[in-house]
Amino acid sequence: MNTPDQGRTPLPGRPHLWATTLALLALLAGCGTATPQPAGTAQQQDVSYLCEGGARLDVSYLNPPAGESFASMRYQGHIAVLQSRPAASGVRYIDQDEQQGLRWYTQGDEGFLAIQPADHTAAERTLLSGCRAQPQP
Repeated sequence: MNTPDQGRTPLPGRPHLWATTLALLALLAGCGTATPQPAGTAQQQDVSYLCEGGARLDVSYLNPPAGESFASMRYQGHIAVLQSRPAASGVRYIDQDEQQGLRWYTQGDEGFLAIQPADHTAAERTLLSGCRAQPQP
């Protein structure tokens, strides 16, 4: 299993992750030709998680002032952009790429990564569990 590159805030050595994410978010929001928002209008938070078995997962959260929140991560060599959805407790993020089908669930400083096959006939399967946010340096 590939885990994200080393690094936390502000994702040193991985500016391509947020550049790609922001471009994808613009396309997903249908605002690819809209006037860019002034810098600082959205909150960004970068969190490194250490999961059971020693796997590391770096997640970048983007919380615009209005609308849905997003999470971006690299898992097994793929960059995933996930959008928040209602959850019974905590926050559930659903992959925008149905073929990849990732699900990221968080509550407090804990989370787990799962996959839901694109055909939705198979049960959701946990990929990484027991993920805990690591203190920022």
